[in-house]
Amino acid sequence: MNKIISLKQYGNSENLEILEQAIQPPNDDEVQIKQSAIGVNFVDIYFRDGIYKFPNLPGVLGVEAVGEISAIGKNVSGFTIGDIVAYAGFPIGSYVQYRNIDARRIIKIPTKINSKLLAGNFLRGLTAAALLFHVIEPKNGMKILVHSAAGGLGTILTKWAAHLGIEIFATVSNDYKAEIAQANGAHHVINYKSQDFVKKVLEITNGKGVDYVIDGVGGDNLRDSFRAVRQFGIVANIGQITPIAPINITEITNIFVSRPSILSLIEDAKIYKSLAKKYFDFVVSSGGFEHGHDYAFADYQAALNLLEAGKNIGSIRLLLG
Repeated sequence: MNKIISLKQYGNSENLEILEQAIQPPNDDEVQIKQSAIGVNFVDIYFRDGIYKFPNLPGVLGVEAVGEISAIGKNVSGFTIGDIVAYAGFPIGSYVQYRNIDARRIIKIPTKINSKLLAGNFLRGLTAAALLFHVIEPKNGMKILVHSAAGGLGTILTKWAAHLGIEIFATVSNDYKAEIAQANGAHHVINYKSQDFVKKVLEITNGKGVDYVIDGVGGDNLRDSFRAVRQFGIVANIGQITPIAPINITEITNIFVSRPSILSLIEDAKIYKSLAKKYFDFVVSSGGFEHGHDYAFADYQAALNLLEAGKNIGSIRLLLG
């Protein structure tokens, strides 16, 4: 039997339940994956809460996982049973033990990469690659402000940007997270609970602001970010932990604003594979992943609650036996 985590109705994690279904064979263009680890991401919470909608309910959360190919459809080539693979993106539905998925969505994991730790980092790694290579052209010495720099995405962005020779301004919520951001290469770490990050950024940059801001918070944090970027700099919003109110066009005078959607971007198979290669190359060259947080499959509520509370350091994953 295949255990799945099913969402009955939109709301909190109590609306999720574990069900059992028969394991179905893959369709002709699909592979079946016996999943070993499932990534937990903020987009899962958006779907759980109903900010993003399923076509209908009940539905299954999750947009990434890793595992072993256990069956192959008759039209699929290039893979064999036992291959260790990862996938990220649509269609949603990774909170399961066995997953049948279009073979075009899966990517073999290089042997030098820890497949278990890739879960929870894969979508974030693709997002970081898009933010660092699609939205901008990275240049040695440019200045970037990364919000929530000790979280799952922020950790990857900080390490990767430092690897590229970028000067990193990082916001965090406490001293422990400040130490993590600094260890990952941040040059200027700002505790936004006790400091005004806009004032601090402008002070360090002699009133000019940074070249690029990456905001995954939304709300007032996004608006404040407009004041921390230089003229004709870029602000990229990639999340809305706090709802984003309508923005008046005058608020973004002489600023470029982007709201990139990684899930839409990686629908293009060529871009998907290109970003994955960039990320895998970075992981190998940088020495691997932060460990993050491991939860048993049945402890999905605790995993989602940790993420929603902003208490995670690095990635979160559900492990299957």
